[in-house]
Amino acid sequence: MSNINFNVALGGQSHKDYKFRDATFQISHENRDISDARDLNAIRQGIYNLFHWTPGQRIILPEFPGNLLRFRYEQISNTTTQNIYNEIIRMFEEWEPRVSIEKIDVTPVEDQHLYLIYIEYSVPSLAKDRYEISSELKINY
Repeated sequence: MSNINFNVALGGQSHKDYKFRDATFQISHENRDISDARDLNAIRQGIYNLFHWTPGQRIILPEFPGNLLRFRYEQISNTTTQNIYNEIIRMFEEWEPRVSIEKIDVTPVEDQHLYLIYIEYSVPSLAKDRYEISSELKINY
């Protein structure tokens, strides 16, 4: 089975001053309502969604978000590495414009049949800090 393992720390915020707010579609145990993510956590949730949803899963936006999983049956090569890189750029430009990509590394690991993906980004409207995420795209062939 192919999958994308993705590590992003999602935490809560308690202050009420925020620029971004997204629904997480998880039920809050405090008030039994849909919980939300704010500011940086909203951004992290959006990035998480880019890597965990596949096209067609969202009825209203069937083209969301992109399709990194389409590369899971491709042989590891420079061409596939570049195509994964380009797809990540396209996904962020189209679906997460709140983020400014600073660096993307897509590294093939042939003996493990996977690509290591590292993304460094900033959120210009929130802070000048840089954040990072890492992921694995497993290849089946």
